[in-house]
Amino acid sequence: MILVIGDINIDISGRFDSWPEKGGCVFSSKPQINLGGTGANVGVALSRLELKVSLASAVGNDAFGREALENLKREKINTALVQVQPQYNTGLVFTAIDEFGERTFFVFRRDCADIHMTLEPEALLKEQADEIFVTGVSIAEGIESYHSILGFLEKSGKQKIFFDPNIRSPNGKITEETRERYLHVLRFSKVFLPNEQEILEIMRENSLKTAIKKALEMGVEEIWVKRGKEDFLWASQKGGFVAFPTMKVSQVSDTTGAGDLFDAAIIFGLTNNWTAQETAIFAAKATAFSVQRPGSISSFPSLHDLNF
Repeated sequence: MILVIGDINIDISGRFDSWPEKGGCVFSSKPQINLGGTGANVGVALSRLELKVSLASAVGNDAFGREALENLKREKINTALVQVQPQYNTGLVFTAIDEFGERTFFVFRRDCADIHMTLEPEALLKEQADEIFVTGVSIAEGIESYHSILGFLEKSGKQKIFFDPNIRSPNGKITEETRERYLHVLRFSKVFLPNEQEILEIMRENSLKTAIKKALEMGVEEIWVKRGKEDFLWASQKGGFVAFPTMKVSQVSDTTGAGDLFDAAIIFGLTNNWTAQETAIFAAKATAFSVQRPGSISSFPSLHDLNF
């Protein structure tokens, strides 16, 4: 069983051909309304790959929170550790997608429920998970959620910890305090899942190879670096360093959630004891399937979709 600890949003996305002038408006067709947030997305992706998933998070006592819980249950995810906090709102994200499939986000999360998650370590330990996925959203955005996760990791045993920093800032930069939080979690992590800008920022390096070397020296066993549409990198304590190509597609419809699906595909491969190459091929195939379809989790494949 995999325990996912992270954020929950409701995502509203739509495609727009242009940006409005200040004070003006532009029009689009029917929006996509989906469950979202890195925690929820990775949980759903793993469940569709037929892994048993439990999610630890929080939602507000509002229409969005009720919708999120119903969606999670439909996806066969255990929601016993999803708190309902009436004093806070459920996270909400509006995504505008341009004609090239690139996204611009408007995020309503400054005081949302999941950053106030206050689960006790004992409650998380009772799940007896073999693998644990942690998203950096819950590390960077909330004090309660950060201390809940750190307290749990300090008491966790031999579980394999997967960590995606998921930096969300206008320029990709983080404060020294946020960096220290990431480094605390990274010391417990066995598999690191950043994108290129994130690992450079966290390690305070200009060289990708140097940043990877520093992360491995902290005890991380494997690193998978997302690098956009061309390739992604894998590095390991055993000395492996390989650039794996992405799978080319004829047209990109929507890249929303592709990074979260990539995380889930890597977790799936490693939990099945696949080689790095086998895992990379599966991750490339899964993300290629997703980006050709609109929406986030609505585009996530099942094993059947991937011919498994």
